[in-house]
Amino acid sequence: MKRLLYLLLLIPSFSVLAAVQLAPPIKVGLIETGRPPYFWPKDSQKESSGFYIDLLEAISKQAGIRFEYRYLPQARLRRLMVENDLDLEPGIDPIWRQEPIEVINSVYSIPFFLSDEVIMSHKPMSQTINKLSDLKKGKLCRILGFNYDENTQHESVTVLSEEKIIAMLLRKRCDYGVIPLDIASHLSHKSKVALYRSEPLSIYKLSMRLNKEKAHLLPEIDKAIETLIDTGIVDKLLSKYGMKEI
Repeated sequence: MKRLLYLLLLIPSFSVLAAVQLAPPIKVGLIETGRPPYFWPKDSQKESSGFYIDLLEAISKQAGIRFEYRYLPQARLRRLMVENDLDLEPGIDPIWRQEPIEVINSVYSIPFFLSDEVIMSHKPMSQTINKLSDLKKGKLCRILGFNYDENTQHESVTVLSEEKIIAMLLRKRCDYGVIPLDIASHLSHKSKVALYRSEPLSIYKLSMRLNKEKAHLLPEIDKAIETLIDTGIVDKLLSKYGMKEI
């Protein structure tokens, strides 16, 4: 009788474990051109590596949630999120997703990272620069699908990635580009050519953006992020990729 009772008590545990293992993976959208050191492009030698992916894998171990990664153009990624064909977009400040349908469709984890955004240029800039309109008129490289301040006198040149912005600045085909400091530092070091940067224009609080249909996962994801911050795992990942602490 005691043995039967023990087996009956185990059944719920096995059921929960089986449910976690059998649940379909969460579909994570990543920009196909990559955003190193956050993540590298599809089909590159470093595919499936980077700060965001390492963080999601750590969350997976903590929360028992499986993730799969899909590399897409930025505009299509945003569209598939609102069409419920993607479940998660990492490293997003809610202020970047203010289209009405995106506001309705999205829920966000607690922040896991603070991101400084700076202006990069091939020529020196005044330290008093704090917005694009403070700069002399020139060509501004901007990424397709990203939101920018439209109240600027600069001629826009659309590119597909921050790496392309750096390349355009080095060739002096653009005068300015707005880039997260961590990406700018990584790419400038990689190119081994000095570029100039402004003081931070903005500091963004980056979170995991979830499709509202996956809102039930938010408590476990928040708990995992909190644990990873408290135990120093997030700091170790930031150091691994040469990024600053939260």
